Amino acid sequence: MFHISKNVQGNVALIFAAVALVLSLVAGGAIDIVHLTRLHSVLQAGADAAALSAARYPGTDSAQRKSQADGTYLANLVGIANPKAGTLSSEGTTWTYTASHPTETAFLKLIGISSVTLQASASATTSSDTLDVALVLDNSGSMATNNRIVELKKAVKLFLGTFPSGADVQVAMVPFDSEVRVDGAALSNSTSNAPANPFAATTDCSTLVDTNDKTACTAAASTKPTINCNTFATSAPYYTVSQSRCTASYNSGGFKAGTTANYTDCVGWDLLHILCLNSANLKYTTTDTGSAVVLTRQEWACTQYVLLLCAASGWTNTVTLETKPYTPDPAKTPETTKTATDETANANLLLQPLDVWSGCLIDRTQPYDVQNDAPIAGLPVTLYPKANCTVGTLQAIKPLTPLLTSLTTAVDALQPSGATNITIGVQWGMEALTSSAPLIGASSSSKKYMIVMTDGMNTQDRWWGDGTANSPNRDKIDARTKLVCDNAKKAGITVYTINLVQGDPTLLTYCASDSTKYFAVSDASQLSNVFLQIANMLKRIRLSK
Repeated sequence: MFHISKNVQGNVALIFAAVALVLSLVAGGAIDIVHLTRLHSVLQAGADAAALSAARYPGTDSAQRKSQADGTYLANLVGIANPKAGTLSSEGTTWTYTASHPTETAFLKLIGISSVTLQASASATTSSDTLDVALVLDNSGSMATNNRIVELKKAVKLFLGTFPSGADVQVAMVPFDSEVRVDGAALSNSTSNAPANPFAATTDCSTLVDTNDKTACTAAASTKPTINCNTFATSAPYYTVSQSRCTASYNSGGFKAGTTANYTDCVGWDLLHILCLNSANLKYTTTDTGSAVVLTRQEWACTQYVLLLCAASGWTNTVTLETKPYTPDPAKTPETTKTATDETANANLLLQPLDVWSGCLIDRTQPYDVQNDAPIAGLPVTLYPKANCTVGTLQAIKPLTPLLTSLTTAVDALQPSGATNITIGVQWGMEALTSSAPLIGASSSSKKYMIVMTDGMNTQDRWWGDGTANSPNRDKIDARTKLVCDNAKKAGITVYTINLVQGDPTLLTYCASDSTKYFAVSDASQLSNVFLQIANMLKRIRLSK
């Protein structure tokens, strides 16, 4: 049994008291540190949000940008006593938000630390990529409904304002209805000198029903490849007969590619060339193989004999009269089942010889209607068909420009008009993002984006539809839209689509590069928010520290 003196007991009590005080300070200090750590996390989250908000600010007013960042920071500090806004600085396209917050301690003040000033700092930056952006905007008549065109103008101007002056970004604007309109000064010579009608080289004018189309087609006949009657193969049977038929036919001057005609001709005469001793039914066919124009001839004759008697007749003895080679075009997107011979433009659109062109264009000849191939002078199928404007208010396409503020005037001039043809809008969106003619200005090193906004379904293109909500053959128009969207994505263009109220969600989801780039908008007032979201996605705003 141990016995402790009173003096020792007193010393032990002092030791225990000292130890208890130290332990209390340590425990209390730990509580303060945990509290300060949690508080710093809140401050840092607020600074992060404020820096991102500053980077996303859609404008150039520095005071407004600072105010927006402060508001975001303070909104993240709800429940914290007496928070104060921080400071905002910038370097290039990087914005840094720094904030501090003095905090009293509960336990550390016992050892002389009565308060601690916490600091948080965050920087947000935008991508340094150069951007080429095409805004493909539906300007059809339905955009006049429920303030849609007004909200679209507001959204587009807000989008343009998100890119600071000097940023490496170019923007083009492609308004469309069933047509597009161009400013001749913005086009290359090969396009501005395009012929006045769009018929393909293989079109047989005699097959056209519409009188306006037939007149225009006939007027363009001189531009089509023809067979030279004087260069027939002299070894071919009935050489002289075929040569005469070629010269004297309704295709005077040579058979045109794509035509077929049957004739009954004398193939045997008496010595005086007075009486016809033998006649034959001959069929002449001119085809375009893709690398040559070929004229062949067949004869209606007996194809089967039984005991020297003819048991069956038919077209036999195919003879090639002439082959006219030419340099073929590169492989193209397959056409639909609609052939060149019935690709007729709407009669009220096709530009006639005496018409004054106002800059409107209809779809190119298939398959060029869904491609961005440069026009080739002398090859009409590659050019852009001049047309009468269905209405006079459709605004001209604006090629890529780094002067984004200059586009605001064009945005303000947008007016609803006409029917809807998404295909021609996307096709010209591709043209705007292509460095070759007809619109020149795209950078080969830039990232390319297209934003397609429409408030309705396809209702009319060059071949189908009547422009109404119940337009026939919409599936055929949609098929062309899918092809042009496929080609845009194959060309390396990232496609965003915005379905405003009444568009086709299936078609527009298909056209978008992926599901995150499709936006469904139920009210036009939501357009500004969507365009801002897309702008931030393009700029790839991120925290850099």
